[in-house]
Amino acid sequence: MEQDPRSYPVAILPGGDAPEVHQHQTQAYFKSYEQQQPYYQNQYPQSHTILGAEDPVEPKEKRICGVRLSILFFVTTGLLFLVIAALALVGGLLGSKISSLETSYPALASNVAAIAGGSTSGGNDQIAPIDDNTNTGTETPPPSQTSSAPVSYSTNVVVDGYRYVGCYYDDTQRLLIDQPAKGNSSMTNLMCSRICAGFKYFGTEIGIDCYCGNRIEERTPSAKANEWDCSVKCPGNNRGRKEVCGGDWSITLRRPLSSRLVPKIPHQKRPYAFQTSGIPTSFQVFNNRTKWLQRERAASNAEASRQADYLKDEVAMRVAERLLDVKRTFPLTLDFGAYTNSLARALTNPNPDPSQPDADIPPLATKIGKLVAADSSQKALFRDAELEFNKEINMERVVLPYEEGPLPWENNTFDMVLSSLSMHWINDLPGVLGQINRILKPDAPFIGAMLGGDTLFELRTSLQLAEQERRGGIGVHVSPLADVKDVGGLLGKAGFKMLTVDVEDIVVEYPDTFALMEDLQAMGEGNAVLGREVGAIGKDVLLAAEGIYRELHGSKVEDGTVRLPATFRVIHMIGWKEGGDQPKPLPRGSGEINLRDVLGTK
Repeated sequence: MEQDPRSYPVAILPGGDAPEVHQHQTQAYFKSYEQQQPYYQNQYPQSHTILGAEDPVEPKEKRICGVRLSILFFVTTGLLFLVIAALALVGGLLGSKISSLETSYPALASNVAAIAGGSTSGGNDQIAPIDDNTNTGTETPPPSQTSSAPVSYSTNVVVDGYRYVGCYYDDTQRLLIDQPAKGNSSMTNLMCSRICAGFKYFGTEIGIDCYCGNRIEERTPSAKANEWDCSVKCPGNNRGRKEVCGGDWSITLRRPLSSRLVPKIPHQKRPYAFQTSGIPTSFQVFNNRTKWLQRERAASNAEASRQADYLKDEVAMRVAERLLDVKRTFPLTLDFGAYTNSLARALTNPNPDPSQPDADIPPLATKIGKLVAADSSQKALFRDAELEFNKEINMERVVLPYEEGPLPWENNTFDMVLSSLSMHWINDLPGVLGQINRILKPDAPFIGAMLGGDTLFELRTSLQLAEQERRGGIGVHVSPLADVKDVGGLLGKAGFKMLTVDVEDIVVEYPDTFALMEDLQAMGEGNAVLGREVGAIGKDVLLAAEGIYRELHGSKVEDGTVRLPATFRVIHMIGWKEGGDQPKPLPRGSGEINLRDVLGTK
């Protein structure tokens, strides 16, 4: 076949220019070839490429989303192999984890079996040591204990300083019997550990309840529950983690990270009655930790708290005056809720009877051999430890836990118990009165004073009206207080005899409501109700309350300024523990003289 003339060689001379004859020949060949081009296209349409003709159309390959099918196939196959490899790796890791749990869980279960009930043959509580090497981070259900397992399972977070023991049935709410339940709608395991500071165990139940204890109630081994029975999420956990706080009638139990044995404590019946976790906790009104923090913060500013001690000092003076009518001495006396030791200062007052300024009466401290001042606020208790009055009285300071519990003194210890303006913050007032009766010696007095009744009713009503007008509702800003008609019944139920209850109002005037609130804060008397609204009161509500207070309760003085009165209702109480030589009233119906004859009435 004839070669494409365009591919013929052309002779090039050394000078770089082609001879003319060769150029003419090349043009002739091109012209001849172009005339014959249609012939070649018809004869060899598929086998030859002819200059000037269009390229043959190649068959198009199928595409998906613009990608060739062959390329897409190879990419998909590669991704599939990667997924299979990843699944195989995850399966291997899970298998090793399950294998480690199968080997570690029996050791953990054997170590904590005694906590559920100890030895089946023993009657006392026995707590087994827990191996420090056991897993303490998460709660994992035991493998294949039942035929069916829950679909989902929630893990627990690590609580610093504590080890997770297990999930236990607590249908009677008496597994931890040393401390009543502390309910909180924002409960977390960390919060419960702080509430139970000082106890050997703590546990959370039904999401909001926290239990503390130094020993575990005797139970059978069947008290151990499945781990998934404790699956109620902690309501205070807002960080997205699945943290559990027990379950319905199930408690998550923890103990400190110490491998030492907990000493055996024989079970003893209490010689007194007070609120326990087996009874519904109807007395949980105040947050004990919040109140402790308020008092610690107030006492840390010594100068401001001393200026706000005027009310406590006045009430302490009036409590001390009641000792003038008692003609006996008291070798050992307890000041329960001493706070800043206002009673100790009142007992060292050189003039104990203001009604007789010229009388030569020695200080009441001479009647007391030793005064034990007890309070939960360490800063308040030792605030005035360097002042002169400490040298005039034999005094010992004792710091109590801020959580309510058994008083740390034996029966029949004290010759007298005093209390001034501290008992209105107690949740279980009947239980505390019963414990005071327990630690008193026979025929020994309890003399106390507490705020109650309509205390600060002016501030209460002003805030309620202001919130109703500004926010369309009311909140709890003033604590609920006991009424005088209830105090006598509480003393009688606690076992006291020869009761005396009286009430007096102390009215203090302030320039405005802000000065009143500032002094209440400096006294450590801020709001500590469990259901209180978190955060400060709004400025609009405070300004509205200021105007309402002035309009409803304000009174003008001689210089024309308006003063705002604040009423503090103080309930004084005296009760004596029953004793053998104590006077007793005659039985009903034994009287021999008719009262009508004495009064001369018909």
